[in-house]
Amino acid sequence: MKLQLSTLSEQQAHELVAHHHDRLELDGLTQLDPEAAKALATHGGALSLDGLTTLSKETAEALAGHGNMLSLNGLFELSDDAAEALAKHRGPMLLFGLTRLTSRSLAARLASLPGRLALDSVNTVSPAAAQALARHPRELLSLNGLKTLSAEVAEALADCKGSLWLDGVSEISPDAASVLARHEGSLSLDGVTSLSTEVAQILAKHQGPVYLDGLETLSDEAMKALRANPNIKLPDMDYRPESI
Repeated sequence: MKLQLSTLSEQQAHELVAHHHDRLELDGLTQLDPEAAKALATHGGALSLDGLTTLSKETAEALAGHGNMLSLNGLFELSDDAAEALAKHRGPMLLFGLTRLTSRSLAARLASLPGRLALDSVNTVSPAAAQALARHPRELLSLNGLKTLSAEVAEALADCKGSLWLDGVSEISPDAASVLARHEGSLSLDGVTSLSTEVAQILAKHQGPVYLDGLETLSDEAMKALRANPNIKLPDMDYRPESI
């Protein structure tokens, strides 16, 4: 049931729950107090609150009592306290708008959900959160919103068992490459446009497929290193050597 409501009182929330038993879409709400959230949490069906852009710790604690699908795709950031509270939610969660993920508990909760995990809006992830994301084996972990990759985050993500997509990253340091080289599964780095010879030689040691379709400049030595590994997927184009 899709309802165009801009405000919701605790009483209204109780009435909605009493009369609607399927999916509730309340995406017009931009604010939700803890009392109304607690009432909505008793709803047995899926709950969509994609209009919310902020969430207090108290409201997050109330929503954590909900046991079905909870969609909060309008949230860009969560305080650590709110994230810790929301991590206790018992059902599937959608947080596709989240740009910052630093809570280990919330990352672990998201990672525990079955299937592919795409968090492509996340542009900042802490090493602890990255470690939690990588802990659960899955077909795909996609973090294409990351623009930079520290060695610490790379080391945590290297433990991911399955495909790892990092197509927003444009540069790879030797330290980051060294830990990514031990990743088991396919690795996508299509945002990288240039690699030093040192990094190319390191990535060439990766045992699974490595996608580098965005490469534009390479030295002869770097190209030779990459071509020595048939699992390295290079762009189907003439390369332009690096300036010396």
